[in-house]
Amino acid sequence: MEDSHALIAPFNQVHGQGFFAVFDGHAGKHAAEWCGQHFHEVRSFLTTRRHAGELTSLADVVVSPPIIAPVSPEGDENQPDLFRS
Repeated sequence: MEDSHALIAPFNQVHGQGFFAVFDGHAGKHAAEWCGQHFHEVRSFLTTRRHAGELTSLADVVVSPPIIAPVSPEGDENQPDLFRS
């Protein structure tokens, strides 16, 4: 089986809130494993941006610069650690 899962509680440091997900392996084992280990971080990052007023709809995510992008070897100090290679 190439499925992966995530059970994060509390989520976003909110007592009583959790992140629960199952990721199928249709995109491959490594994609499912990455999502199981990191997707909650992406969700948290996007939620924080939305609450800061930087995102107002899904369209903002689609038309904004990619949040997961190649990073130069020296890194980008403005990019969260979870997106660094």
